[in-house]
Amino acid sequence: MKKISKRILSIVIAALLFISAPVCGEESIITIDENGCASWAPVDGAVKYEYSLVDADYTNRGVEYTTETSVALPEGISVHVRAVFEDGSLGNWMISDYFGDSVTWENSAPVMNEADFAVSYEHIQPEMAVSIDENGYAHWETVSDAVKYECLFINTMGAIDSTKYTAETTIRMPLDYCVRIVPIFEDGSRGAGVVSEYYGRNAVAIDISELIDWKYDFLIQDAKTWNLIENINYASVTQNADGGVSFTAKGPTGDDMRFITTEGVSVEEGSITFSSGADLYGLDAIGRILAYKPIVSDPGEGEVWINFSGGYTFDGSASAATLENRFAVWDVSTRAVDAMHENFTVLSMMDHQPNMVGIGAGNVIHQDDYTLSELIVYYDESTYSTPIRKAYLEPTFYGTYFEGDFYDPSKERYDSDEMVFDFYLMLLPDIAYEINPDNTDFLLNPELYMSRSVLDIDDELYTIGNLKDADGNILNKDTDPLTVGCTIEVIFPTFTVDAELPVLAKFDGAENLHQLAPYRNSFSAGSVTTLVVPIRWRDAYGEANDELLSLARAKLGRIVDDNGSVTDYSPDPSEGYSLSAYYDMASYGKYHIDSYMTDWVDAPYSFEEVKNVTPFSHPMPDEIIEAVRKMYPDMDWSKFDRNGDGMLDSVIFISACGNQDVGIASFGGAVHSGRGYDTTYMGTPTLPALKDFITIGSMMLDSTNVVIHEYAHNFGIVDYYDTSYSGIDAVGGFDLQSSNEGDWNAYSKYSVGWIEPEIVAGLGSGESAEITIGSMTATGDAIVIPAAGAEFDGPFGEYILVDLYTGTGLNEYDSRRFELDDTTGVRIYHVSSEMEYRKLTDVYGEEIEIGTIHYTNAFHKDGKYLIELIQNGGKNTFTAESGNRNVVARDFFYAGDKFDMEKYGEFFVDGKMDDGSEFGYTIQVVSITGSGEDASAVIRITRK
Repeated sequence: MKKISKRILSIVIAALLFISAPVCGEESIITIDENGCASWAPVDGAVKYEYSLVDADYTNRGVEYTTETSVALPEGISVHVRAVFEDGSLGNWMISDYFGDSVTWENSAPVMNEADFAVSYEHIQPEMAVSIDENGYAHWETVSDAVKYECLFINTMGAIDSTKYTAETTIRMPLDYCVRIVPIFEDGSRGAGVVSEYYGRNAVAIDISELIDWKYDFLIQDAKTWNLIENINYASVTQNADGGVSFTAKGPTGDDMRFITTEGVSVEEGSITFSSGADLYGLDAIGRILAYKPIVSDPGEGEVWINFSGGYTFDGSASAATLENRFAVWDVSTRAVDAMHENFTVLSMMDHQPNMVGIGAGNVIHQDDYTLSELIVYYDESTYSTPIRKAYLEPTFYGTYFEGDFYDPSKERYDSDEMVFDFYLMLLPDIAYEINPDNTDFLLNPELYMSRSVLDIDDELYTIGNLKDADGNILNKDTDPLTVGCTIEVIFPTFTVDAELPVLAKFDGAENLHQLAPYRNSFSAGSVTTLVVPIRWRDAYGEANDELLSLARAKLGRIVDDNGSVTDYSPDPSEGYSLSAYYDMASYGKYHIDSYMTDWVDAPYSFEEVKNVTPFSHPMPDEIIEAVRKMYPDMDWSKFDRNGDGMLDSVIFISACGNQDVGIASFGGAVHSGRGYDTTYMGTPTLPALKDFITIGSMMLDSTNVVIHEYAHNFGIVDYYDTSYSGIDAVGGFDLQSSNEGDWNAYSKYSVGWIEPEIVAGLGSGESAEITIGSMTATGDAIVIPAAGAEFDGPFGEYILVDLYTGTGLNEYDSRRFELDDTTGVRIYHVSSEMEYRKLTDVYGEEIEIGTIHYTNAFHKDGKYLIELIQNGGKNTFTAESGNRNVVARDFFYAGDKFDMEKYGEFFVDGKMDDGSEFGYTIQVVSITGSGEDASAVIRITRK
């Protein structure tokens, strides 16, 4: 059995908890100097700090890490910081003020008022200047002197989802969108925009100022109102032993409604005062709560941050005894405005519609006490119980099954105290009054609207019942294989829900990664011209110099100019490989890269503004491409789209930012950004659009093979190092997709079609086959051995992979650090590369079938990995709790060495393949002859 190390909390759950319930830090306070440097005192025992920059509208710009105790803040930005300790545990959040004078409570409130809604809706009113035909194509008249048209696709909520450009006067429409057409002229100026009707639906004009929430068709005047504070029975206020208070209030029907608070809440005649972090809970249902309206009579001297939430009854009743089992929705946070009572607005709860009141004070370092003089609740009295529409297991934490797998009872735990999040269950309340009733299921999709769900349900609150198939028939958990649609009963004290298990079919029949996801994974045969754009920042002008351009050319290798002439700037192989030279060799001549480098393009931002922003989520890459189009109006853009799919084949942005302390996934780091699996970012073959791209900062450009590593992601090759950073390395480090060193491994090459291994099949019991292989880096020889009797379906399955390592070719330069330069030995890998079948619907309403990776090389407590190098001798140190993570020469197999499950079961789960089958073979190295590129090995495979 594999030894499984303690699970380390995922960055994703940290982000979720950060959004849902920020708490103040006790260890330190953040100060900001006049230059925007936010600093804090070191926290004892911290090995690093997790931080996130937060906009004035409370938008999280992403999670980063630093070992320093300071970060630079752009104007109008706050930073949230917490300590990370050696065991993976996390400290409390520390939250700074906003830097600069531009942020006030008024302009930092994330809630729009009625006037804002009206303007938003007016902005997208159809002007009938664009027509849409029955096939879904928008048409408009030619605008004189326009060279192209900007097409902004606007969804039913008034948000611009994507922008495309065309020189034609027609474009295909996504379902449930309208399009705004803006003519663009040769000098870059823009004409007046015209807006179409919505395609695929009948948009009805509604006075949004009358709606509680512009996303829902429910009017303010149709809701009942009830003021908590004016109905409190002050004689009932009782001090509790835990420091909180309890009291009753006269409900809308005249019955008493019960409330309790945590410590820090004071209930006085005509008011309730909250200190930082204090909460108030209702124990009786009022109906579906649609909105709150607070009136703050005394906001204190600090900022006011009120958390509105609520509770669900689900079964139609609640009592004091059920308080501990009351499930809270995520907090909906807003900021009250200092002493501006006339401007208090209706704060929507329509996304949640709880039954019981919940309100609290934000837990913020610099928040003062505040006092409410009124708390008006808008509710629908017709429904006292919000039923569960469905339950959902979040696969990021729970994982997924393939059809044919067996149920795993070890995944039933969720314990927030012990930080075990396997059974990450989301209960989806039955939200009423959707503006588009036909689309309710989509709007309740927890993958898209997680904040609509009830979260954080510890396993002490439920038990697990029967396993059922899609038709509701009870299955045997131990012996019945899972199929798509299987559910598991989750039993609560007063109700039971069936949670669908994430069971997926396998994607069969693909011969390479491009076939698995043609709109995400690039083609891997033929020639490509990579568009390379050097970016110059206005606050780092001196970094944009000829020295950086010379370094870039050396890293890229072959550069093509405007006339089509090619110059090769590749260094001598003894000094490393350029991008073009590397892939010439790795692909055995099947893939050829030239690069076209533009002149410097000036960024529309300072580097300070965006340095810690993830490029994927920022508009600047698209803005840079548009700037390049203006710089080169006569450019033949089709040369950057060799397969004619309407997407730029390969784009690299070089960020001239100097030696900056930034995160790896930033404009100053090194990151590949993949933007989806569908046609959202598709242009035309003559004007291809930006989809996937690579961003490389100045400092990272000089690192060994970084550009080459990131380029591999274009094909769909994933990282083979542990992206959860637990410390393991299943391939032993020496691999381009692990430590950026050496040649691609045989699986990577097989998955893109660069090699054709020998497949072992058809041997009877006791029969053997001997196969001679040459050096992988020189010949591409390899052997694939599926489990005995298993059906084999190409590279995306489970098998043992054998090749011959030599310290030559692409291994020569990097192998010295691992002392493998003089080594010739056989490598044996366990590959578990099954792909998940998924069906997507693109923006045009068309279905796209794709295959996505099932196992990765991030730490898995079940011990299953995409590709794992098996160490000679049978002792696993690469994925064990401790031990050497880097491959050494003794980890390879040599003449006379034999592999079988009896000796090497530690590298497998229960000594079997990941699908539970027996491998059924022994593998023996008969001989290794020659050296370097002339080396060869004879491998004997024997069926048991």
